Amino acid sequence: MTDAVEQFAKDCIKLPAALKSETAYKDLKKSIDDMTEVLPIVKSLASDAIRDRHWKEIMDISKKNIPYDSESFMLKDIFAVRLLDFRDDVEDIAEQAVKQLKLEKQLRDEISKYWEDAEIKIVPLPGKEEPSIITGEISEITEKLEEHMMQLN
Repeated sequence: MTDAVEQFAKDCIKLPAALKSETAYKDLKKSIDDMTEVLPIVKSLASDAIRDRHWKEIMDISKKNIPYDSESFMLKDIFAVRLLDFRDDVEDIAEQAVKQLKLEKQLRDEISKYWEDAEIKIVPLPGKEEPSIITGEISEITEKLEEHMMQLN
């Protein structure tokens, strides 16, 4: 899509000079310029990092409903919001979403790695058959559990 818009921009520039003073030319040029500016924003909204909470922020800022979770969601729905009016805010939201996803993956990987190898030993009391005493590094495991719960929150 970006390539097509770039081609339209090149073709528009190549039009005869006599046409460039016409209203239709100016409207076409503005539409192409707007599309050139909005496409990077649309691309950032297509990122896997964008979650429901980010869409809700965009809807709060724009004060318009965006049916992002609907099967009938189309590019025209994004254009109807007039994202260029909120460009800085939308770019900030998309940037935050990418950072949040990176942090989420980092935490998930770090926490998962620890818990895959963590061991709690449960042994029977002397003279009993069923396990009844937890041994091992309980304080370390408890500390890590609390630390990871805080990180996840």
